[in-house]
Amino acid sequence: MVGGSDLGYAPDDAGVRRRRDLAAGATLTCQRRADHVYVPLQDGHVAAFNLTDGHDAWRRRLGSTPNQIYVLGNRLFVGSRDNYLYCLNARDGQVEWRSRTGADVVSTPVLDQHRIYFISLDNVLRALNQRNGVQQWRRALTFRPAWGPIKTAETILLSGFGGPVRAFYLDDGTPAGELAVEGGAEVAAQPYAFDLPRTLGPIVVTVTRSPASGATITASNRAVDPPLVKTVPTMPGIARPLTSSTSSVVSARPD
Repeated sequence: MVGGSDLGYAPDDAGVRRRRDLAAGATLTCQRRADHVYVPLQDGHVAAFNLTDGHDAWRRRLGSTPNQIYVLGNRLFVGSRDNYLYCLNARDGQVEWRSRTGADVVSTPVLDQHRIYFISLDNVLRALNQRNGVQQWRRALTFRPAWGPIKTAETILLSGFGGPVRAFYLDDGTPAGELAVEGGAEVAAQPYAFDLPRTLGPIVVTVTRSPASGATITASNRAVDPPLVKTVPTMPGIARPLTSSTSSVVSARPD
């Protein structure tokens, strides 16, 4: 837990047992992995603290203020306001690679087994090789994303306030379709996606707001058109491959 310039945490989750003055306040929430907690600081540092005693494990100065951190195994990924995405070694803070963009990297990246996906304020969605930071593809966007990317099925989902929710294929960044919102409505929160065992394709939940209908929560288990999942392998007893199709849409308006 970060409050102002203090870091309070519980090594055994039984209550706050340690408190550490950060000197420079944290910019966003910290990330905890194994026996360390990682904090982006306003003075341009990423700091790692030992959970057992609160002492510094390491500090690494970036070119400008760091943003939200993503930790995966022994690597730490963080965007910065110096137009770079950094990959740091989570054990000692050494920079393993960095990739330059055309503007600040302010969103939290998402990852799969081989690539890392992120957006920057130059309105470009990028995919990099996790291991060495080499760019795999880039896609210039025609809208301003209001939130960071979401990975679901074989796609990345992005949305601006005006909608719709747009999908891009993981393998090459080509457009994979759109999920429309009610006419005149704006997207009020970052979409959320998850899978259910008995549905074809992911469930995508959107929250919209309009003067006419107020706030609406919509859960859709249809793929966007063109479908989120290009083709599903042929199943026993079915002559042709299955493709994603509309199943149902459930909307709810808060009282």
